[in-house]
Parts: sequence; structure tokens; C-alpha cells
Amino acid sequence: VIRDLVRSRGFGDVYKRQNWHSVKSINGEGKTLAWLNFAFGRNGVFRVELYIDSGDGVVNKRLFDALHAEKDEIEKEIGHELEWQKLESKRASKIARIFEGRITDSREELKVLAEKAAAAMAILSKVIEPRLIDMGQQVH
Repeated sequence: VIRDLVRSRGFGDVYKRQNWHSVKSINGEGKTLAWLNFAFGRNGVFRVELYIDSGDGVVNKRLFDALHAEKDEIEKEIGHELEWQKLESKRASKIARIFEGRITDSREELKVLAEKAAAAMAILSKVIEPRLIDMGQQVH
């Protein structure tokens, strides 16, 4: 269900069968800065997330901090609170919109989740991508 919606909404194709799917990379000056992902987590959590991983941990944390400095404005534009995970002990960081959902939910429940997730991904991309590209030029 999610794969079909990803394709129909113009986010490209999903890459592998796993609990997460990268649907779009965000690039600045020819370098990958982050990925937009759908991910099933533990305890009935489904995330529409920005996964910040340029390959350089220092750059990733700078990008996260720059976005976090605009947290209130970003959340206002998106219309929802986000989960901000700097992940100090990891190279990458995450910013996500959280939904309830399990990979084992019924097909009908997953279809409803996929519709919500696709809409959330479009908004997340629209609000964060231009900021991230601009910030990527500043932190390198």
C-alpha cells in the first residue's frame, strides 16, 4: 500500500523490503544531506521522517541544530509537533512526524495510514527541503 502511494505521489520508488523506505534524497551542491523516509518502529509507531545523514557526523549535527533553531516556525508551517532526535551518540539525526501504526495492521488500516503518511511527507518535504538545502551550503 505504501509503495503504491509513494509512486502515485511522485516520491519515486521504494528501494528495499524492510521496516523503512527511503523515498527521496535531499541534496545540496551535489552532496546528499538527508533522506525522507517512511519507517515502522517499535510499539506501534510509524514515522514520516527526515533522516539527516550527509556522511559526516559533524555536518549532520550542525544541520540538525540549524533546523532545530527554527523548530517553532517549522512545526507551525507543518501544522503538527514533530519528534526531534539529535542522537548524540550516532552519526545521523532524525526529525519525524509520528503516527500510530504497525506493519502487521490490516490492509485497510494500512491504506488509511498510507494516505495520512503521503500527505505528511509532502508537507514535510515542502517545508524542510528548501531550508535544509540552504543550510547545507552554510555548514560545509
